[in-house]
Parts: sequence; C-alpha cells; structure tokens
Amino acid sequence: MYWLDIQVNGIRLRESLRTSNKKLAERIYSKRKYEIVKDILKTNKPIRLEAFFKEYCKFNKEKAYLEREKQRMEKILNFWGRGVCLHEIDIEKIEKLKGYLHGIGRSEATINQYFALLRMLINRAILMDKMNGENPFRKLKFFREGIRKRKALNEVEIRLLLDKGEEISKSGRTFAQRYLYDVLLIALNTGMRIREILELKKENIDFNREIIFVEKTKTKIPRNIPMNAVVYDVFKRIMPKDDGCIIPATTKNKSDAFREQIKKLRNETGIKKFIGFHNLRHTFITNLLEKGVDFLTIQELLGHTTSRVTLRYTHTSMNRKKEAILESQICHTPRDFQKND
Repeated sequence: MYWLDIQVNGIRLRESLRTSNKKLAERIYSKRKYEIVKDILKTNKPIRLEAFFKEYCKFNKEKAYLEREKQRMEKILNFWGRGVCLHEIDIEKIEKLKGYLHGIGRSEATINQYFALLRMLINRAILMDKMNGENPFRKLKFFREGIRKRKALNEVEIRLLLDKGEEISKSGRTFAQRYLYDVLLIALNTGMRIREILELKKENIDFNREIIFVEKTKTKIPRNIPMNAVVYDVFKRIMPKDDGCIIPATTKNKSDAFREQIKKLRNETGIKKFIGFHNLRHTFITNLLEKGVDFLTIQELLGHTTSRVTLRYTHTSMNRKKEAILESQICHTPRDFQKND
C-alpha cells in the first residue's frame, strides 16, 4: 500500500493512497498533493515574522525588556532577511542562526534568550490560529546553563567605584553622568535593578515609614524595601518638586545611557570583575549574607518569586565556610587504651 506524506507551511499530512499499484499511486499522489497545497495556501496566508513581532510589541508596550527584545529581533531579521515568514522557520534555519550568534560573540545563555523569544512568538501564532503545525523549537535542545558566577566587589573596590562615580557626577553634563553617583549608592544599598531605580516616582518613596515601594518590577509583583540612612539621604537630596520620575531623562532608553556610564566607570577604575550593573546587586546580596541575614529575607528583598533564582546570586566565601566548620566542630575525647602485653 502506498502513502502520501507531505509537509506544507509547517503542516504534515499523511494519508493512504489506497492502492498497491505504483503507477496508479503516482497519479493519485500528484493530484492529491496539488489539491492539498492549493487548499492550505488559500486558507493560511503566510505571515512575516517582522509584521507579527510588531503586532506583539503594540500589545506589550509596558514590558520591561521590550527594547532588548527589539534589539534581538533586529539581529535575527538582519541574518534571516526581513521577508522571512513564520512557517519558514525550521531546524535548519535555527541552527544557522545559532552559528551566526556564536560567531558575533553571543554567549550560550544569550542565545537561549534569542530562541526563547522566537519560541514564544511561534507559540502565540499557533494559539491565535495564525499558523498551523508544530513549533520547531519543541525539537530543539536549548543550551544547558550552569549557575552564573557573579563576583561581588570588596570594600576597596566599592570605595574606588564610589570615588570615581562621585567625580563623574560633580562634573557631569548628561543626566546619566549627573545621577551616576546617586544610582550607585541606591543600588549598593537596596539591590534594586537599574530599571526599577529609574522608574521610581515621588509617590514610591515614603519618608515617614522609610520605605521604597517598587511598583514596576521584572516579575510584575510590587515589593517594599526599607531605606537605610544612606538611601534616605540620597532621595531627600534628589527628590524633584514636580511629579514624574525621580531621576529625569533626556533620552528614551534611560537604562542604556546608564549602562554606557557603567562601561566607562569600569574602564577608568580598572576593576575587571565589575562587568555590569548587576555586580552591584550581587555585592548587596553578598554583604547581607556576610552579615548573617536569612535566605528568605534576601529573596523577598530581591523580588525573586522562587529560591532557585536567588541561588544564582548567592555564594559563600571561604572564610565563612571555615567559620561554619569551626562553629560546628564535634569534640571527642579518645579513651585510654592499654596495650596487651
């Protein structure tokens, strides 16, 4: 018995030709294939990836990392071509994209984020009946990510960083330069993400209760962070008279402007482990751990929904491990054994 087995626009169709005669099967195959392809193309108009992504952006304007997703999509479209359609994305295209991203220096974790974006878009298209067939990313194995080793800054490095940050802010011309020192102090003392700091408004600061209400978060779950004396004084000093964000901006991508200053700060201080703003968050966490703060409190201050995420940032220093071993030592006085004569 002969069978028809074809794939069109990501849709696999398989049916019996109901004959064991080869020549007859070939004629039936040609006729059925033409009918099926014609029917599918008629009812499923191909949708371009770029157009579908733009529609997605319209309904996700408030998403914290939308700008970063736009940058990633730009690289994907530059490689695949702006005319690529959703149904054309297959394992071969994905593997070529993987090679391209590796070639331009993207890490395995970053490549996973590119793939996660594409997988999400294709899933949405399938759910919205914009595309038929199976998501090709279901067959693809993402890179296995280990626990990221983030390095905290020591006291000498923190002082060096703050000294240089203060120097830049005093003579700063751009908003990112003028507020660099203040942002560094807030981050080191609260563990807040850069976007969370830049989105703060007057109503988010309660000076009477000494609390910061972080409203716009990565997880979309608001949280409260107590203010210490350093952070309290910073907000008292920079609090604007008008409504709006506490840290004003003259550019659309505020966080990118600060990241540029962070890069310059790293180069000028020569601190090699200071690779980005997240080092400040890790320094905050390490400081709490060294002070003996419990794990649950750290998780809540960071705004993590699961302890698994917090574990990526936490580590124990060798000195702390030695202290733990010394504190938990179990003593035993050996008996006096007499030798047998």
